[in-house]
Amino acid sequence: MSIGGHQSARMVSADWLTPPEILRALGPFDLDPCSPVLRPWDTAKEHCTIRDDGLSRKWDGRVWLNPPYGSQIKRWMARMAEHGNGIAMVFARTETAWFFESVWPFASAVLFLQGRLNFHRLTGERSERNAGAPSVLISYDAGGGTFAERQGPRNLRPRRKVPAGPEGGGEDGGLNTVRIFQGDVLRVLAGMPRGECMVCCTSPPYWGLRDYGHEDQLGLEARPDCFGWVMGKNCGECYVCHIRQVAAGVWPVLRDDGTFWLNLGDCYASAPSGSIGATTLEGSRNSQDEFRKVRNNGFNARWHGKTFETDHQSAASHSRAQRHTGLAAARNDRPTPNVSNEAGPPGEAYPEGFKYKSVPGLKPKDLVGIPFSVALALRADGWYWRETIIWHKQNGMPESVEDRPTISHEYILLLSKNDRYFYDSEGVRQKDKGTDHKRNVTDPPESNVPNASSHQGIRTGDGRNGTGANLRSVWTINTKPFTWEMCGSCKRVYPKREFSRLLKTREEKPRRICGCGRHDAWLSHFATFPPELVEMVLKAGTPRRGCCADCGAPYERIVEKGEPDLEWQKRSGGDGEGRYHGSATKDYEGAGVQNPSDVKARILEGQRRRITVGWEKTCACETVARSPAKVLDIFGGAMTTGLQAARMGMDADLIELNPDYVTLGSERIRRETGGLLTKVKIIKSTEEVAA
Repeated sequence: MSIGGHQSARMVSADWLTPPEILRALGPFDLDPCSPVLRPWDTAKEHCTIRDDGLSRKWDGRVWLNPPYGSQIKRWMARMAEHGNGIAMVFARTETAWFFESVWPFASAVLFLQGRLNFHRLTGERSERNAGAPSVLISYDAGGGTFAERQGPRNLRPRRKVPAGPEGGGEDGGLNTVRIFQGDVLRVLAGMPRGECMVCCTSPPYWGLRDYGHEDQLGLEARPDCFGWVMGKNCGECYVCHIRQVAAGVWPVLRDDGTFWLNLGDCYASAPSGSIGATTLEGSRNSQDEFRKVRNNGFNARWHGKTFETDHQSAASHSRAQRHTGLAAARNDRPTPNVSNEAGPPGEAYPEGFKYKSVPGLKPKDLVGIPFSVALALRADGWYWRETIIWHKQNGMPESVEDRPTISHEYILLLSKNDRYFYDSEGVRQKDKGTDHKRNVTDPPESNVPNASSHQGIRTGDGRNGTGANLRSVWTINTKPFTWEMCGSCKRVYPKREFSRLLKTREEKPRRICGCGRHDAWLSHFATFPPELVEMVLKAGTPRRGCCADCGAPYERIVEKGEPDLEWQKRSGGDGEGRYHGSATKDYEGAGVQNPSDVKARILEGQRRRITVGWEKTCACETVARSPAKVLDIFGGAMTTGLQAARMGMDADLIELNPDYVTLGSERIRRETGGLLTKVKIIKSTEEVAA
């Protein structure tokens, strides 16, 4: 086991790194005596690796100790107790001899972390699996030090003011701040500070899919698109125009070098007497049935106005027919860029005989194409449409269709305000799988073939040997069930394990009974982001090093090519030194084309590993202080974006209309982050938005 590694029954590798958000909250440190040789971030001012034998050398200043979790831990913890200045993080093995010998008698404070940590690989990537055991922070700082203020034996709380650590740092004691704004998205966005957010990652309610329990929600429009964006107009009534209004609110809040990642799903038009849609995407039959009840009782007044009737509709379908009378004037006082507020075509928005999802231009069973309508509309409004990412779900919902494939994907639109913006391609670089086509692969020549060439391509049978590949536009990420439940009566939140322990009713279909006695008021969330998808977005759109504390400009990664990979070069046609000295027999230069021998030599020279050697400022500010990148999610829902941002050491602003989801999501963030490194604040008053 190497220095800095951790033993875990759930992790295959022995080398794991401390999550950077912990270091940022606890730092700075003067010395890390057992640091790995290769590390994506600094843990202290000075590092000792296995080559330096940090256990036997002199320790000075405040020490960060994350020792090997094997039999050597006893010696490391004894040395830490002897030094008496710093913080150690180990597994909570309170029954062991070294815990009794080096912790209880000497530690000034002890903090047991809730849950199990996810350590990071040497590449900086967060492990998908947790450590398999709980962890504990042990402070040897007499008087509280820079990590905690003692309030009694073994009682710690985070400091309020800590200098910037290795991965950024804020002014609030190194804590990540997650603010949840309860209210209308347009009103909240109008009051937010300008140009603060690096990334907006969100998934609005899909058109006609489900009801989220609030009369002012998005997604219940009777028409998907009025096509007013073609002439720069906004009807203020259809789904696409509502998305345009929301995007217009995001525009000033987003930094000029920021990105907007918009997740949308599609659906099918159905016959007038049919269901609300031919595909439910992530929905369940129960949620669809409840949505039908809401639809049959009339759409919400805020987005739609009054209902209408036509001569071609039966009395049974009267409640399902809708006609818009327009939004309030407040809806139209914040137009999208380059868009007027005049109603777009056609002049009569909903002609005679209109029925839900039976709209002009759509035949029954037509794919509506909402993601593409939104993308085209936003591009017309001034956004740069940079990419359409396919989110492929291997565990997508089945469909009872026999005349087309089952839908197993959604779309993520990558949008930007300018043609130049921050994008960390190295942060999301894909690992090489070594699956090149056989004609591009070099294998050892067969000895029984006379004059056989040892070169058949520019790559080896093992792939590109660590250089990896640029992130592709198809992401295969499976959905995960949302297992948190909240009682709508007493507002108590239950994670899966606690919920499964509740008593059940004695019914044919038993239901859990809350501690308040109710069993019929449970609230959950049907459509949540997988954390892995949000992690991919944040890795690409935010700087892991943080931003300038004065102007908010992101730090950029400095990438260099390492030493040549001699074995790779030799297998790709190079000589004993990895070079190619062949010369062409044809006059390529005279023909005005590249010399293939020169191309081959350049390719061999470039066969090196890519290494991040540091980060550099992109602004001219004199300060060296850093602040975490800020993430925005305008449709918070279950608050997965805020949770993942906190895990990655970033601040987040979330907006949610439904107060029950605010309660559920905020409690989820507090519990899953342990409450140690993340401060969650709920803001309900519009006066507090800009504060």
